[in-house]
Amino acid sequence: MPVKLKIKPTSLKFGTVTVGDHKGPKDVTITNPNKKKRGIMVLIEGYSGAGGAGSPYSVTNGCGASLAAGEECKIGVTFTPTESGEQNATVMIIDNAEHEPQSVKLTGKGKIK
Repeated sequence: MPVKLKIKPTSLKFGTVTVGDHKGPKDVTITNPNKKKRGIMVLIEGYSGAGGAGSPYSVTNGCGASLAAGEECKIGVTFTPTESGEQNATVMIIDNAEHEPQSVKLTGKGKIK
């Protein structure tokens, strides 16, 4: 029986941050809700959409390659604006669970001192 990972929260709001400063990390918790002892092992294949070259968001992966039944792990997201204005992105959580991939929306605004 397929399992759908629980992702909380599904959005992170960083507010307004001065260019050159940072806010975070803020955690996103990924949970494999399957509680059976012989449950499905979910493979966390990676992340995309944030933390790439030039992105004001960096992602710290606190998850291993797999997530056993009933376990949870966290990824951290830090916002470091490089310019003024709205700077939005999405982290895509790629796995082999049902309804993949899932996303976390990131919003932040940079301001010059």
